[in-house]
Amino acid sequence: MAATALFVLTAMVNPPQSVMVSVGLQGEPLSPDECLRRCIGCPFHDHRFFYKYKTNAPTVATETKGIFPVFYGGDVISKMGDSREGRKHRGIDIQSTLGSAVVAAWSGKVHFAGWNQLGGWAVILKHPNGYVTYYAHLKDKPSLYPGQTIVAGQRIGSVGMSGNARGTVPHLHFEVSKQGNGRALNPLSML
Repeated sequence: MAATALFVLTAMVNPPQSVMVSVGLQGEPLSPDECLRRCIGCPFHDHRFFYKYKTNAPTVATETKGIFPVFYGGDVISKMGDSREGRKHRGIDIQSTLGSAVVAAWSGKVHFAGWNQLGGWAVILKHPNGYVTYYAHLKDKPSLYPGQTIVAGQRIGSVGMSGNARGTVPHLHFEVSKQGNGRALNPLSML
Protein backbone atom coordinates (compact mmCIF):
# COMPACT_ATOMS: atom_id res chain seq x y z
CA MET A 1 0.00 0.00 0.00
CA ALA A 2 1.49 3.31 -1.07
CA ALA A 3 1.71 6.11 1.45
CA THR A 4 -0.03 9.36 0.69
CA ALA A 5 0.51 12.99 1.51
CA LEU A 6 -2.30 15.30 2.43
CA PHE A 7 -2.74 19.04 2.14
CA VAL A 8 -5.70 20.95 3.57
CA LEU A 9 -6.43 24.49 2.51
CA THR A 10 -9.10 26.42 4.38
CA ALA A 11 -10.54 29.65 3.02
CA MET A 12 -11.50 32.12 5.71
CA VAL A 13 -15.06 32.76 4.64
CA ASN A 14 -18.31 32.20 6.47
CA PRO A 15 -18.91 29.28 6.56
CA PRO A 16 -15.30 28.20 6.04
CA GLN A 17 -14.63 26.18 2.91
CA SER A 18 -12.06 23.39 3.10
CA VAL A 19 -10.39 21.81 0.11
CA MET A 20 -8.43 18.60 0.59
CA VAL A 21 -5.81 17.47 -1.85
CA SER A 22 -4.33 14.00 -1.41
CA VAL A 23 -1.41 12.84 -3.50
CA GLY A 24 0.37 9.53 -3.84
CA LEU A 25 4.11 8.98 -3.55
CA GLN A 26 4.59 9.85 -7.22
CA GLY A 27 2.69 13.13 -6.84
CA GLU A 28 -0.44 11.82 -8.57
CA PRO A 29 -3.72 13.28 -7.25
CA LEU A 30 -6.02 10.90 -5.41
CA SER A 31 -9.78 11.25 -5.43
CA PRO A 32 -11.61 11.33 -2.10
CA ASP A 33 -12.83 7.77 -2.79
CA GLU A 34 -9.29 6.53 -3.38
CA CYS A 35 -8.01 8.25 -0.26
CA LEU A 36 -10.84 6.75 1.78
CA ARG A 37 -10.05 3.29 0.36
CA ARG A 38 -6.34 3.57 1.13
CA CYS A 39 -6.44 5.42 4.44
CA ILE A 40 -9.49 4.10 6.23
CA GLY A 41 -9.02 4.63 9.94
CA CYS A 42 -5.54 6.06 9.52
CA PRO A 43 -4.57 8.38 12.40
CA PHE A 44 -2.61 10.84 10.26
CA HIS A 45 -5.35 13.08 8.95
CA ASP A 46 -8.97 13.97 9.31
CA HIS A 47 -11.24 12.62 6.58
CA ARG A 48 -13.98 14.96 7.74
CA PHE A 49 -12.64 17.64 5.40
CA PHE A 50 -14.01 15.52 2.55
CA TYR A 51 -17.56 16.15 3.66
CA LYS A 52 -19.66 18.55 1.67
CA TYR A 53 -19.43 21.49 4.00
CA LYS A 54 -22.65 22.18 5.85
CA THR A 55 -23.23 24.35 8.88
CA ASN A 56 -23.67 21.22 11.00
CA ALA A 57 -20.57 19.49 9.56
CA PRO A 58 -18.07 18.60 12.28
CA THR A 59 -14.94 20.71 12.43
CA VAL A 60 -13.44 19.86 15.82
CA ALA A 61 -12.84 16.41 17.27
CA THR A 62 -14.09 16.27 20.84
CA GLU A 63 -15.63 13.63 23.05
CA THR A 64 -19.09 15.09 22.42
CA LYS A 65 -19.00 16.32 18.82
CA GLY A 66 -19.20 13.43 16.39
CA ILE A 67 -18.46 13.02 12.71
CA PHE A 68 -21.41 13.27 10.31
CA PRO A 69 -22.03 9.57 9.54
CA VAL A 70 -22.53 9.85 5.76
CA PHE A 71 -19.13 10.52 4.22
CA TYR A 72 -20.12 13.01 1.52
CA GLY A 73 -22.97 14.52 3.52
CA GLY A 74 -26.66 14.18 2.86
CA ASP A 75 -30.04 15.67 3.60
CA VAL A 76 -31.80 14.96 6.88
CA ILE A 77 -35.26 13.83 5.72
CA SER A 78 -36.63 12.74 9.09
CA LYS A 79 -35.75 14.11 12.52
CA MET A 80 -35.85 12.66 15.99
CA GLY A 81 -39.38 12.73 17.42
CA ASP A 82 -41.16 12.59 14.06
CA SER A 83 -44.09 10.17 14.06
CA ARG A 84 -43.17 6.98 12.16
CA GLU A 85 -45.66 4.14 11.74
CA GLY A 86 -47.32 4.92 15.06
CA ARG A 87 -44.12 5.38 17.04
CA LYS A 88 -41.70 8.24 17.70
CA HIS A 89 -38.55 8.29 15.58
CA ARG A 90 -35.52 7.66 17.84
CA GLY A 91 -32.97 9.05 15.42
CA ILE A 92 -32.54 10.83 12.11
CA ASP A 93 -32.73 9.63 8.52
CA ILE A 94 -30.05 10.95 6.17
CA GLN A 95 -30.83 10.63 2.47
CA SER A 96 -27.85 10.07 0.21
CA THR A 97 -26.79 8.22 -2.92
CA LEU A 98 -27.13 4.43 -2.78
CA GLY A 99 -23.74 3.05 -1.78
CA SER A 100 -22.36 6.26 -0.21
CA ALA A 101 -19.89 5.49 2.57
CA VAL A 102 -21.24 5.32 6.13
CA VAL A 103 -18.57 6.13 8.73
CA ALA A 104 -18.28 5.86 12.52
CA ALA A 105 -19.27 9.05 14.34
CA TRP A 106 -16.81 8.32 17.17
CA SER A 107 -14.09 5.78 17.85
CA GLY A 108 -15.28 2.71 19.71
CA LYS A 109 -15.96 -1.01 19.48
CA VAL A 110 -18.44 -3.01 17.44
CA HIS A 111 -21.26 -4.34 19.63
CA PHE A 112 -23.41 -5.74 16.79
CA ALA A 113 -23.02 -6.10 13.03
CA GLY A 114 -25.70 -8.01 11.17
CA TRP A 115 -29.37 -8.21 10.27
CA ASN A 116 -32.42 -7.15 12.29
CA GLN A 117 -36.09 -7.00 11.29
CA LEU A 118 -36.59 -3.22 11.20
CA GLY A 119 -33.11 -1.89 10.51
CA GLY A 120 -32.03 -4.50 7.98
CA TRP A 121 -28.25 -4.61 7.74
CA ALA A 122 -27.13 -2.64 10.77
CA VAL A 123 -24.18 -1.81 13.02
CA ILE A 124 -24.16 -0.85 16.70
CA LEU A 125 -21.02 0.74 18.14
CA LYS A 126 -20.21 1.45 21.80
CA HIS A 127 -17.95 4.42 22.49
CA PRO A 128 -15.67 5.30 25.45
CA ASN A 129 -17.53 8.62 25.86
CA GLY A 130 -20.61 6.67 27.01
CA TYR A 131 -22.56 6.84 23.74
CA VAL A 132 -23.99 4.02 21.66
CA THR A 133 -24.56 4.64 17.94
CA TYR A 134 -26.87 2.68 15.64
CA TYR A 135 -26.50 2.71 11.84
CA ALA A 136 -29.37 1.02 9.97
CA HIS A 137 -30.68 0.27 6.45
CA LEU A 138 -27.16 -0.42 5.17
CA LYS A 139 -26.82 -1.68 1.62
CA ASP A 140 -24.86 -4.85 2.38
CA LYS A 141 -23.91 -7.17 5.20
CA PRO A 142 -21.32 -5.33 7.35
CA SER A 143 -17.86 -6.87 7.24
CA LEU A 144 -17.30 -6.14 10.93
CA TYR A 145 -17.25 -8.39 13.99
CA PRO A 146 -18.21 -7.84 17.66
CA GLY A 147 -15.33 -6.45 19.71
CA GLN A 148 -13.56 -4.95 16.67
CA THR A 149 -11.99 -1.55 17.34
CA ILE A 150 -13.26 1.20 15.03
CA VAL A 151 -11.66 4.62 14.54
CA ALA A 152 -13.79 7.76 14.14
CA GLY A 153 -14.33 8.32 10.43
CA GLN A 154 -13.71 4.67 9.51
CA ARG A 155 -16.03 3.20 6.90
CA ILE A 156 -18.46 0.73 8.48
CA GLY A 157 -20.91 0.24 5.62
CA SER A 158 -22.80 2.00 2.86
CA VAL A 159 -26.15 3.76 2.48
CA GLY A 160 -28.93 1.40 1.43
CA MET A 161 -32.60 0.51 1.81
CA SER A 162 -32.57 -2.75 3.78
CA GLY A 163 -35.04 -3.86 6.44
CA ASN A 164 -38.26 -1.86 6.59
CA ALA A 165 -36.74 0.79 4.29
CA ARG A 166 -37.41 -1.21 1.12
CA GLY A 167 -39.30 0.94 -1.33
CA THR A 168 -38.01 4.20 0.19
CA VAL A 169 -35.19 6.46 -0.93
CA PRO A 170 -31.65 5.33 -0.02
CA HIS A 171 -30.90 6.61 3.46
CA LEU A 172 -29.09 5.93 6.70
CA HIS A 173 -31.07 5.71 9.93
CA PHE A 174 -28.73 7.01 12.65
CA GLU A 175 -29.34 6.97 16.41
CA VAL A 176 -27.31 8.08 19.41
CA SER A 177 -28.18 6.86 22.90
CA LYS A 178 -26.58 6.85 26.33
CA GLN A 179 -25.06 3.61 27.62
CA GLY A 180 -26.78 2.30 30.72
CA ASN A 181 -30.19 3.95 30.46
CA GLY A 182 -30.58 3.70 26.67
CA ARG A 183 -32.03 7.21 26.54
CA ALA A 184 -32.09 8.47 22.95
CA LEU A 185 -30.20 11.69 22.30
CA ASN A 186 -30.85 14.04 19.39
CA PRO A 187 -28.11 13.23 16.85
CA LEU A 188 -28.34 16.70 15.29
CA SER A 189 -27.12 18.22 18.55
CA MET A 190 -24.22 15.74 18.66
CA LEU A 191 -22.74 16.34 15.22
